[in-house]
Amino acid sequence: MSVTTNPTITIDLTAKTKTLSGRIAYREMVVAILVNTGDAAPSDLLLRIMRGSTEMARCADFVAVSGGFEGQVDMDTANLLALFTGQAHQCQKRLNLQLWDMEYRRLLINDSLDVMNNPWKDTF
Repeated sequence: MSVTTNPTITIDLTAKTKTLSGRIAYREMVVAILVNTGDAAPSDLLLRIMRGSTEMARCADFVAVSGGFEGQVDMDTANLLALFTGQAHQCQKRLNLQLWDMEYRRLLINDSLDVMNNPWKDTF
């Protein structure tokens, strides 16, 4: 696993969009901090990173922290490996970020998310 990235995802509940405080790359562990979640409870949240109907990564384990909720998203998945294999080092893919409140079947975010390639190789 590569480095950990700690972006804050600020939610616009009306537009179902997000503002991201940092960049995300394949092979990273992303510690997502959600703010402005309305009346959602952390145990009810499901974050999915999608490409079409294919789930690329997910987080369903959020906990309350000062000012919001925190959860870890493993960006080192088989689906992301398949997506980035053979791509240029500076490649970036536009995926879809969804955040659901599973208790109320409410969609909180449905927005694009740019994910950068991480061209790490075990041997150089």
